This record gives sequence, structure tokens and C-alpha cells, in this order.
Amino acid sequence: MVNIKELAKETGYSVATVSKALNDYPDVSPKTKKIIMAKAKELGYFPNSFGKNLVTKRSFTIGVVFEEQSGVGLSHPFFGEVLSIIKTHIEMHGYDMLLMSKKIGPYVRSYMDHCYQKGVDGVIVISADLDKENYNRLIESNLPMILIDFQNKIKNTIYTNNFKSTFDSVTYLVNKGHKKIGYIRGDLNRFTGKERYAGFLAGCKHYGLPVTDDLIFDGRQYLFDEGEKVASLIKQMPEPPTAILCASDTLAIGLMKGLFNHGIRVPEDISIMGFDDIRMAAQIYPALTTVAQDKQSIGKSAAEKLIDQITNPHQKVEAIMVDGMIIERQTVLDLNQKVK
Repeated sequence: MVNIKELAKETGYSVATVSKALNDYPDVSPKTKKIIMAKAKELGYFPNSFGKNLVTKRSFTIGVVFEEQSGVGLSHPFFGEVLSIIKTHIEMHGYDMLLMSKKIGPYVRSYMDHCYQKGVDGVIVISADLDKENYNRLIESNLPMILIDFQNKIKNTIYTNNFKSTFDSVTYLVNKGHKKIGYIRGDLNRFTGKERYAGFLAGCKHYGLPVTDDLIFDGRQYLFDEGEKVASLIKQMPEPPTAILCASDTLAIGLMKGLFNHGIRVPEDISIMGFDDIRMAAQIYPALTTVAQDKQSIGKSAAEKLIDQITNPHQKVEAIMVDGMIIERQTVLDLNQKVK
């Protein structure tokens, strides 16, 4: 492996100048940097991260705590995409991403213990399915941190405006002539589940729509199977709702599958609307009308906010709220046109 001394010899510059150029110091001219960087690439130079860590006192590693109750892990259709975006942006800043575990060898430890053992510079916490002790230790630590998809006043947070987005979904359905709307709710012990359900209830109250027990269904783990099971309940209703709003796309797609199996057409017999805009939403038929979470904005902002805090540890904690956007596709029937 080519080292800095060999690189200096090849370029004719001093070791100090080469080191400054590689670390983008401002007192090295752009022309010199260009020459040195080109030669480094040509010779296959790769920085010694151990030496860099000794100088900067950083590991250039960001830990990711990702735990969700459905058990699908990194294949989760929403969080998996956000993680991929985060990874791209932290790598652009020279950081590696390390998925944290509660198990270190044969021993079970807290996430906090794992973070300290690996010496991560900061932590991204995705989803809130952590046990209380694990969660509290993370939040109360001095590690730079950003939480995705739930609120907290101690650490940086970023999340979609779930309440408004769901309220807007009710408005969308009402404008399409729907007066009896069902809802498959998510986990009410989680921030997103509570906010989306509250947005649904507020929307129904605002437009004078009925909210009865038979119109509310549970989808606590946001699984396809849960949505599919709701279809059986819909089949048994003498007067089913004309539309069903779902707390996630996975619930909506599962519901569509179940309705199809029962011979109930979407959207001709019942309209369906989801939340998240996972990739599958646009690929199924009929394509799902849903609320898009701005995954690019969430992932990029999470990465940049955390790295900014690592560099400037005394910055104020910030809550970043991202607007959702209704993506109109094929699963909502306009009853106003049907009447005409």
C-alpha cells in the first residue's frame, strides 16, 4: 500500500503539503490539491484510518439502532429505503455505518454498551420499539444522536407530519364523495401510530363523518397479513365503508389482496388509501393512492444533522418535521363522477 512519504516523493511535494492536501486544508492551492489527489488515485493510495483516528479522536463510524416489532429488519420497505439514503450521505462525509446489536459475542448488552465498545461518534435511532431501559440510556447519554420517526425533547428528531398528512387524506377522500370511511390503525403506543390515528379522528370530526367501532380496525404491527385479515371483516359487513384509510402501505396492500380474494373490487367496490409510498405501492395493480413520506429529505437531513452535531457538539437540539404529500394513483374512486 502506498503511504504519504511515497506519495510525496512521486509528486515532488513535502510530506506536510501532501498530508494537508489529502485532508483538504485551505492553505494548499486548488492546483496543488488536484495534482496530489490525481496521483493518489493513480497509485491507489488509501488513508490510514487508524492514524486519522488518533489525530481527530474520532472513529468516523456512526451507529444505527434499528429495532421494529414486525421482525422484517432491514427489508422493511420504508425504513430500509431511509437507511440506504442515510448510508449514501454519511459515506460522502467519510463515515462508515455500523448496525448496532444488543449482543456482543456471547453476551447480551445494552445498545449503549455496544456504542461505547465500538467507539461510535454518533447514533441514529430508527423506530421506537426499544425497551424502556435501552431507550432511556441512549437518550440520556452524551452521544450526538438523531431519532427518526418519533418525538423527543432531549435529542435531535426528524419525522413526517403524520397528523396533518392523515387529516389531508380524509379531506382527499371527502372531496371524492366518500362519507363513510374506515380506518386500519397502527400501534397506538408509538408516536406515528398515535399521530396518524389522531389525524383521522380530527378529519372525521371536521367533516361530520361517523366514527364507530365497526369502522376501526387494528394493524398494530403494520404487516401485510394484518391488512389481509381485515378484508374478511369487511366481507361480513352488511353496509361496508366506501373507502378505507390505512396507517401504512403494507396494511393497504394486504387489504387489497384480501379483498381481491373475496371478490371485492378496488376501487369499484371499495377505495383504498395508504401511507408511506413504499416502492411496491406504484408497482402493484391497481397502483396505490397513498401519502408519500419524503424519504430523501428524511435520510439526507438525518445524516447531515448528526454529522453537524458531531462536528459542533454544542448546537441546540432541533426537531425537524417534514411534510407528507398525497400521491394520486388508481385505488380511490371518485363517487362524484359516479353519481353523474
